[in-house]
Amino acid sequence: MFIVAPSIGRDAAHAHPVTELFTFIGVGGLLHGKAILLANIFIGLFSEPNNT
Repeated sequence: MFIVAPSIGRDAAHAHPVTELFTFIGVGGLLHGKAILLANIFIGLFSEPNNT
């Protein structure tokens, strides 16, 4: 957003498709990681089996 803002303007840079794509990928990655972490903590999903 900071790279394209001087050339197209501040408001247009906030709605630029590349800016929105990076935002959605970043937020999606954070939510996905949080879901995996919580599933691992509370359900034991993706954990190694204990063969004792």
